[in-house]
Amino acid sequence: MRTLWYDVQLRFRNKVILFWMFLFPIILCTLFSLVLRDVYALEEQTVIPLGIEMNEAYEQDATLQAVLQQLSEGEDALFSLEAAGGDVQEQLEQGKWIAYVQVTEDGEIALTMSGNGLEQTITEMFFDEFSQQRQLAQTWLEQGASSQELQSLFKQTRSYVTSMSAQQGITLEYVEYFSALAMACMYCGYFGIRSQQQLQANQSPLGMRLQCAPCPRHVVLIKELLCNNLICILLNVLQLAFMAGVLHISFGHSLYWVLGTTCLGSFAGNGLGLLIGSVASLRSEQKVTVLSCFVLLLSFLCGMMVPSVKYFVHVYAPFLEWINPCALLTDAYLHLSMQGANWNVCFDLLMLAGIGIVFYGISYLFMRRQQYESL
Repeated sequence: MRTLWYDVQLRFRNKVILFWMFLFPIILCTLFSLVLRDVYALEEQTVIPLGIEMNEAYEQDATLQAVLQQLSEGEDALFSLEAAGGDVQEQLEQGKWIAYVQVTEDGEIALTMSGNGLEQTITEMFFDEFSQQRQLAQTWLEQGASSQELQSLFKQTRSYVTSMSAQQGITLEYVEYFSALAMACMYCGYFGIRSQQQLQANQSPLGMRLQCAPCPRHVVLIKELLCNNLICILLNVLQLAFMAGVLHISFGHSLYWVLGTTCLGSFAGNGLGLLIGSVASLRSEQKVTVLSCFVLLLSFLCGMMVPSVKYFVHVYAPFLEWINPCALLTDAYLHLSMQGANWNVCFDLLMLAGIGIVFYGISYLFMRRQQYESL
């Protein structure tokens, strides 16, 4: 215990590592709060452009015409209508319309979407709701219902517009904060590199003495891991407190899950540092450079620099999310903040724990194979 306490004190004297692990993420999150606050907030009402096929079936559908006309007027308009003409598919691909609406001869409404997204979901939800409320809407129109009264029929669509727009803005903003916190957890690898440097005889005089000491190598390694993880967890919990108390970032109501996620992140970050540090052929400065570049790449892929990158990785290369510790941590924090503890959080944490165990296992195998001709 005395040796462990001395090792903790020695690590707190390393000002450079403490800056990158503790102060840099705090400064980064503070800048996010000052510069990016409300940048991703969306307007409550989204005006969706629609292309309408002006055929005979549409002209005979007075109810649909009246409803769309009502919902495309005023300051709170939901749609903007335009008569379709020319190459429909080309105009959809160019983003001129979100959807192409065509009424078939049997009175059914056929939609052709320009892609997948929030506005397409809103459009599809509205026309599904219109099909259910068609008779009631026709009755209200015959009774001279006002625009606001008619719009109240589609409150499910209106509610979805408001809630999803606000949630999307919060999610994009929180990706920045949570990815910075995930980066801080991965920077715990600096201590892992330091531990490996002290255990390798060709890297430091202390490593020479430890190689000659009668103490088993795995005992020294366990002591180093305990010390590293204790400090990393303490620093990351302080970052959590700063983000929640000063920057008012919501981590949800599952406090123990948030703390557990942070502990696993520190565990995996330290393992990453041990793995990179176990490469005896590299100098200490080269190992630090490799770790820094690799963590920045992981942070980029999970959306810290550009949140939309996270979406593209999720759609086109989802396997990268499963093997990226930063992405797993960011997803876990997002789920805990928005939805609380659920199966997605459990999956992220299990994958993160598995990745950490792989890091530690490979590092230990490398250490066992290290031999020296002379000391």
